[in-house]
Amino acid sequence: MDNPNNENLETVKNWVDAVNANDIKRIISILHPDYEYDLEYSSIKGKDAAEEGWKLYLAAFTDFSL
Repeated sequence: MDNPNNENLETVKNWVDAVNANDIKRIISILHPDYEYDLEYSSIKGKDAAEEGWKLYLAAFTDFSL
């Protein structure tokens, strides 16, 4: 039987690789369809909003990596 933790770890590794490659399409493809990200001063709901957020973030921080 597969260990669900292994699948979770692979998902996180793939997401980190996508972020480090500045691959917005891949970053977004990994997110859950009902993705939400809440901060004290704003929130992002859905993959479309997340994509716009990542575009702005990576444009502002061109050498960003995890």
